[in-house]
Formats: sequence, C-alpha cells, structure tokens
Amino acid sequence: MVEFLPLLHVKKYLARMKRFFFILFITMLATNGLYSQVIPDEIRTDYTAVNKSLQDVLWDLSQKTKVNIAFSPQLIPADSLINVSARNKALGSILNKIFDGTDLEYTIVGNQLVIKRNEFVYSESEITIHGFVKDESSGESLPYANLYFNELDLGTESNEDGFYSLTVPNGNQRLYVSYLGYKREILDLKLKQDSTLSIYLKPEAVLNEVLILDENITQIQRELSSSENLRINQIRSLATLGGEPDVIRMAQMTAGVSSGADGLGGLNVRGGSADQNLILFDGVPVYNTGHALGVFSVFNSNLIQSAKLVKGAIPARYGGRLSSVLDIRTRTGNNRKRAGEISIGAMAAKLTLEGPIQLEKSSYLISVRRTVLDPWIKNLTEYLNDFQDKDGFASYYFYDINAKLNLELSNSHQLTANFYQGRDLFDNNVERTSTLDGFTTMELNQDNWDWGNRLASINLSSKLSKRLFSNITLYQTEFNFQSFDHQRFEEQDTFFQAAIYQSKINDLGARLTMDYMPNPKNYIKLGGGLIRHTFNPGIKTLNEGSPEIDPVDILSKEDVETLINEDEISNTEFEFFVEDEIILNSNFKCNIGLNVNQISTASSSYFSWQPRLSFLAEAEDFWVKGGVSRMNQYLHLLSSTGLGLPTDLWIPSTQNIEPESAWILSLGTGVDFQKGFLFNMEGFYKLYDNVVSFNEGGVIPINSTSEWDSTIPVGKGLAYGIEFTLEKALGQNLWNINYTWSSSNRTFNSLNNGNQFPFRFDRRHQVKFSFIRKLNENAEFSCNWLYASGNPITVPFELVEFRDENDVSRLLPIYIEKNNLTLPGYHRLDIGFNFYNDYSFGKQRFTIGLYNAYNRKNPFYIQLRRNVDRPERFEFEQSSLLPILPSISYSLSF
Repeated sequence: MVEFLPLLHVKKYLARMKRFFFILFITMLATNGLYSQVIPDEIRTDYTAVNKSLQDVLWDLSQKTKVNIAFSPQLIPADSLINVSARNKALGSILNKIFDGTDLEYTIVGNQLVIKRNEFVYSESEITIHGFVKDESSGESLPYANLYFNELDLGTESNEDGFYSLTVPNGNQRLYVSYLGYKREILDLKLKQDSTLSIYLKPEAVLNEVLILDENITQIQRELSSSENLRINQIRSLATLGGEPDVIRMAQMTAGVSSGADGLGGLNVRGGSADQNLILFDGVPVYNTGHALGVFSVFNSNLIQSAKLVKGAIPARYGGRLSSVLDIRTRTGNNRKRAGEISIGAMAAKLTLEGPIQLEKSSYLISVRRTVLDPWIKNLTEYLNDFQDKDGFASYYFYDINAKLNLELSNSHQLTANFYQGRDLFDNNVERTSTLDGFTTMELNQDNWDWGNRLASINLSSKLSKRLFSNITLYQTEFNFQSFDHQRFEEQDTFFQAAIYQSKINDLGARLTMDYMPNPKNYIKLGGGLIRHTFNPGIKTLNEGSPEIDPVDILSKEDVETLINEDEISNTEFEFFVEDEIILNSNFKCNIGLNVNQISTASSSYFSWQPRLSFLAEAEDFWVKGGVSRMNQYLHLLSSTGLGLPTDLWIPSTQNIEPESAWILSLGTGVDFQKGFLFNMEGFYKLYDNVVSFNEGGVIPINSTSEWDSTIPVGKGLAYGIEFTLEKALGQNLWNINYTWSSSNRTFNSLNNGNQFPFRFDRRHQVKFSFIRKLNENAEFSCNWLYASGNPITVPFELVEFRDENDVSRLLPIYIEKNNLTLPGYHRLDIGFNFYNDYSFGKQRFTIGLYNAYNRKNPFYIQLRRNVDRPERFEFEQSSLLPILPSISYSLSF
C-alpha cells in the first residue's frame, strides 16, 4: 500500500488541475461574452419570407438569430401574411418592417425580445394638450404659469387667463408645472389623443411662504422682452410704508426704475416719465396710479394675482406708450368656498370678501380700502395752526372700491365684469390775522386737491379650439384731477395768486385679442382695438392785477373754475397688432411683430407703423437677449417742472401737437449660477421725438379763449444706460441687489435757448438692495435700502424788481437755464418683521416696521413763496415729507 501513495497524490493533483482549468475556461468564456455581447435587436441576419404567417416568421427569426422572441399567440393576427426580404439587416429593423401597419412593437427584456401591443400606434404622431392652470384651493386661474417637458426641452407659459396649449410627440411624457408661491406639480402623462387637461397647483402651506427649496428641475421660461414677473408671493414680505404692501413700490425696487420726490410714486422707467408707462388693470388702462400723491398706489395688494413689468423690447400687443408696460392681473374670486380678509394698519383699513355664486362655476370678489388718518390729520393741523396763531386745519382721505364678478358660461366661455373707483381729497384752509402799528394784516392759504380713477369692464374669454383662444373686452376708464391754490396777503395793499388746474380724460374702448398656437414652434398673438378719447383740460391763473376779477373779493374755487370753460376734445384711436414668437431650435427663439396705429382728430389724422423685434439665445445657464421697438404715444402729459408740486394735465395730439414717438433698443446677458443665484446685465438706448413740456418759468392758460396747443413746446429726447442685477431667489435668505447708471436729456428749440438739458427724472446713479430672511416657520425679517442721485429742478437765476401798470412793486424771476439745480441724493432704509399664525378660524399676520429708519430728510419739493414779513420779496422753501415712520398692521384671513 505504501508504494501506491505517490500515485494517489498524483491523481488528486491532476483532478484539482482539471477542475481549475475548467473553471478558468468557463470564466474566460463568460468574460469574453461580456465584452462581445451584442444587443439582441442589433444582431444582423439574412432572411426571406413569402406569404408566411407572422407567427412562423417570428419563429424563423428566433432560430436564425439565436435570440429568444417571446410573445403571446393571442397578440398575433392569424390572417396576417408576411412578404419580406432582408440581407444583412438588424433584427430590430426587420421586426419594425413586418410590424408596420399593425399595433405590435417589441421591447428588450434582458437578452430577449418581448412582443407587445403598441398603445400609441393609432395615435397622431403629435398630441395637443390644452386647458387652464388653476389654484387648487380657490379654483382661480393662474396667469404666466410655467409648463415644461424636461426631456423634450419644450415648454410654454400660460396666458393672461391661465390658458395654455402644448403640442408634443405622443407617448409617455413627464410635464413639470410651476408658479411663484405654489408647489411644483409633476405629471406623468400617457398622450394618445388630443386632450383637455386642467392643472391644479397647491399654494404653499403658510400665509406667505418664502422658503423655496428646489426649482432646478423646473425650467423657467426666460422672457424675450426686457421684462420681469414681479414676485407677488413676496409682496407682503417686503418692508412697507405703514404696513401697506404696494405693487408700485415693488416695481420701483427693480433695476432701471425710479420715482419722483419722496412720496411721489409713479414709475420713471429708463429715462422716461410716468405718462410714458402703459399701466393695465385687467387689460384696461389706468391714467393715475397714486393715492396720497403717490405715497400709495391705487392697486389693492389683496386682489393682485400677477404683475409683469416690461421695460424694453416691448411686444407688438402693447401700444400707446413709449417707455414701459406694467400689466397687472387681479384674482377672479374663490369659486369653491367663501373666504375673506380684514386688515388694519397705521395708514389704512381693508376688507375683502369672496366666494362662489354657483360652486366651481361662478364667483364674486369685493374689496374696499380707506385711510384711517383723517381725524389725526385734522386734530394735529388744527393744533399746529393754533400754536402759530392761525385758524383752520387740513383734511385728507382716500378710498377705493373693487368689485369683480366671474361667470363660467360653459367649459369654453367665461364672462368677467370688473369695477374700480378710487378718490383722493385734500383740503387745507388756513388764515392768520394780526394787528401791528394800527395796521391789520391778513394771510390766507387755500389748497384743494381732488382726483380719482374710475373704470368698468366686461370681458368674454373663449377657448375656440385646442390651439385658439380669444378675449373680447369692452371698457370705460376715466381720470379726473382738479387742484385749486390760493395765497392771499392783505395789509395796505392786496397781493394774491390763484390758480386752478383741471385734467379730465374719459375713454370708451373695445379690444379683441387672439392667441393661436399652430405648432410647438410658433405662438401667434393678434388683435385690435378702438378707443374714443374725450379730454377736458384747463388751466387758469390769476393775481391782483387780473382784469377778470375784483381784487377785493376773496376767490373761491368755483369763481376761478367758471373762467376756464374749455370745450371737450374728442378723438378716435384705432390699433391693430400681430406678433409671432418663433422657436428656431432649443437654443434660439425670437419674436417678430407689428403694431399699426391710427389717430383721428377733429382737424388731422396720424398713422404709424411700429415694428417690433426681440431675440433670445440661450444655453443651459447662460443667455443673451436683445430687441428693438418702435413706439408711438397719442396722449401727452404736461407736468409742472418748476418750483411747485407736480401738477398733471393730460392733453391729446392736435393739429399742432403730433403724437410722441420713440425707438427703444436693448441688449443684455445673464448667467444662472445654480442654487438660486442669477446675474443679469442689460444696456438700453432710447430716442424720443415730439415730447412736450410747459413753457419756461410758468404755465400757459388752457381755456376756450386761448390757442393753447400752438404755444406748447415740442422737442426731442435721448436716454441711455446700463443695469446690473445680482439675485438669490431660492432658500431661506432671499436678496436682490441692482445698480443702474443712466442719462436722460431733452432738447426744445423754444426752451433753454435751444440747448440740451437734463430731464427732470434724470437720476445718474441708483443702487437698490432688498433682503428677506425666513427666521422660522412663523416669522421673517425684511429690509430695503436704496440710493438715487438727486434729480434736477429749475430755479430762477435772479429776481428783478419792477412796477406794474397799477404802480405795484413786483419781483420778476429770471430763468436762464432749465433744470439748473440738482437736489441732494435720495437714500432710505426700511425694515420690517412679519409674524404668521394658523388657527382653526383663519390665518393671521402681524407686521411691525420702520420706514426711513435713520430719518433721512430727503427733499420733497422746493417752492418759491413770498416772505411773510416782507411780502415784496420771495424766498425758496425746501420741504421733506416723510421722516422716520413706525408702522404696525394686523390682518386676518378666513
């Protein structure tokens, strides 16, 4: 036995080696298989079949290619005969050929092919989905929502009524839908046929959610024009005056936008004036946007659904103004449940009620607002006047009323009726009487300002087809302004100055707009409008030497008003527009449009062609855009540019005053740094023609006895500048900082000796910073800081004494240069805290804040007044309006 032991060891060794080489061989085969594996449907073969059944053909191909083709016999048509001839073709290509005309397709599962039914085979190759994007809790439509197919790199934006239409390839597609202040919705769609799809988005959970964690997957549609969708979901977060959120002040914090003196709102966009902005309230023009001389806007923040500010490359659908468009859309009212909000602050109180008339079919929305300061103003001014041995007091209040009715006539037609009325009334009547050395002196100061807007509209929106949407609007809008100023001094002689300014404009209009989306590459808008304008302007100034009145009598507003007697001026404006937003590829799109406008006056007619062009070239996180627009404006606004408060006077184009016009050019670039960081830079250049102004050193009389339109100076303008914006738009800390450098000038042959001079809204430098910090789920902090160079004003070079025909000594101001003094720079810091709570009975918001936190005395206006002690002399008086102002407000929504 011992002698056989080596042999046994050899046998065991050989067995082990055999197993080793077998495993190695198998491993090499497997490894070679990994590197040489061919995708099943890419195996090539030769195959011919004549009148064979489809089932037999599948068996043959499986055997020839050694690929398992799995199928259920019930799927295979029994009467299908196949004729095919293929030479060195891929298996997948052969299968696609024999499946042509059937509802069959294959899919790869591991290393085999599985035959299944193609559920999209009988669908059109392209499917159109259309419908409305709505608020899930209220049922209201959401304008300008973003809809995007990420894998297709294709998207759109809902229109002003929340309607959208998208044409995409059939099959399984994933749609992303987003809207500011709402949770993003992701929809997996099986697109087999054209479909109507209403999309409901959920509002953020708290009353004013500012925390947005991630929007990277949602492709926001970048605008072709130089425009911004204002973040209305943050309007209540920003630090405000008196705790009153304001969309105009929000717009003023954007680059390229400024306001007048402190407290005077309005928008002066890229070197333009306030009248050159088209302000639309649910598609209806609004002529004056300010309460309290602009301290507050006329737009109640409780009602605003969206606001878009267009500063350049203005699309053809907008016309009638030169500088910008602010398109404000209001909510339609909750059609699912009754709701409301009540709020009171340091400045005003508001009440909003809304609810369904017929559940999910019709709704109403009513809101009222009024100041609460008038008793305080009366008592305070009465006390101050009494302290100065004066009699009298000042009073002021404003109010506005909004009402909206929304009726769903059918699934395709919706009728909306809208009404707004607002009014401001300021009255100041102060008298002081004193006796010195046997002479009685009387000083009288009377100011009465009364202005307001009123508008009413009816709108029919219709979904005419899956790709066609229309809006028909009938409206009436009017603005009335009247101011009376009377200053009187009596001693041995009587001196007085009195003036009345009257501006009334009334429009009756009809407008049709249509949105047509024929394919994914084109979005066409076209339409037109007809407006009947009626004007009633008037200016009358008087003094003790005026022959129309007896200087002994103390004038009233009615006395001066009867001296105007200006006839109404009526004119007709017609507009037609067409534009097409064209997507050339995933990186480039453009908008080409034309606006045609005709003005018919009593003695003349003006016709204008206004081409519009804009483009956007973009990569994933970088873009370049630009545009050119020809603009035309039929309306003119005369504003006092001298020493007093701005006084607005709307006048029409006449035979002697042609419509204003402008060329607007813009070019900009931007970068998305991800994680919410955005950078924008844009330059602009504007050329104005036929702009108007008051005469130097005073105003012209506008009444029935004067040929006022032949004496109004008409000139040219030039504005240019560059804007920079850096923004963090996501996360717990949200901020925006922007800087604008700009220059704006005017030239009139009859003013300033024909020399160019700076425009009165020319602010060379502007820096703005806003910040919102979410402290926790129930509290947030916000602040705004802004700086702007002082704007220019006109002051007399000297005062020359002379005696009039009554041998009364007077001082004549001599002006040698227009806008020859620049006011000090304007800067201000506002801070605020917001606190939110949810209760079973509703949601509450409590706000505290400081306006002008470091009490900067910004110049409000400068006036030239008679010296009280020496009435033969004049003096300059500079006033600041708003010092540091604490604010507090409380609101409850239910």
